[in-house]
Amino acid sequence: MVLLLGAGLVMRDVRAPRQDMFYPFWLPITNTQHSVHIYIGANHSYLFKKDFLDKYRAQRHLEDTGREFFIDLKKGTTIDESELKPISMWIGFGDVAAVARMTSMLTRFNQGYDLRYGNDIAVTDLQSSPTILIGGFSNMWTLEVMHQVRFRLERGDRIVDGKDTSHVWVRKTDTDTFAGDDYAVISRLVRSETGNFVLAIAGIDTYSNQAAADFLSDQDRLGAFLKTLPAGWEKRNMQVVLHTSVVKDVPAAANVEATELW
Repeated sequence: MVLLLGAGLVMRDVRAPRQDMFYPFWLPITNTQHSVHIYIGANHSYLFKKDFLDKYRAQRHLEDTGREFFIDLKKGTTIDESELKPISMWIGFGDVAAVARMTSMLTRFNQGYDLRYGNDIAVTDLQSSPTILIGGFSNMWTLEVMHQVRFRLERGDRIVDGKDTSHVWVRKTDTDTFAGDDYAVISRLVRSETGNFVLAIAGIDTYSNQAAADFLSDQDRLGAFLKTLPAGWEKRNMQVVLHTSVVKDVPAAANVEATELW
């Protein structure tokens, strides 16, 4: 029994430095008695209306084809706006991957969560429970909570440093492969305008949302970064700008570009 106790103390001492850095980051979420809200933004797009698709299928003898097929659009083809309907329901693959990482984290902590998307959330929800926001330009609540912080999303393709607006991180991508540099801002707001804790994962594109969530759920990488921060960081608001490289729709491990504590 003495040997087992001694071994247990050794193991606790070995794990403690990493846990001491990693777990305080999540305390505002793991200490709550409420389910954590996870809210995913949605992208705006257009769908062809049913009558248009039915006519297109009939003309090309595609009656057995479902709605998932490409319209053969030639150069110079025009489509009347009456044939299209706007929707706000598409969620990027990287956003879905980010949600998977966050729900896995909460499950690890035995913490309940409530998944929301679209219009299924209100400011009262953010006030009543800690919230994780997934998505940058696609998430209206991310943009709302970030409008007065240092690192902000602007102009659809960049992160701007509010203290030095000449300092920007711009999404650079190949138009055919989507490969290139992508960036995200993690905002850990202990004192947010909602009155409750908010963690916002705000990527310029969907890939950086995935990379940022990977970074947050990696005990070693997040722990190593947190060790570089001054004492008392866990009680302060924090922003972290991350960079990732995207190759074949897969983001590489993110690295830290800038940090702000207040």
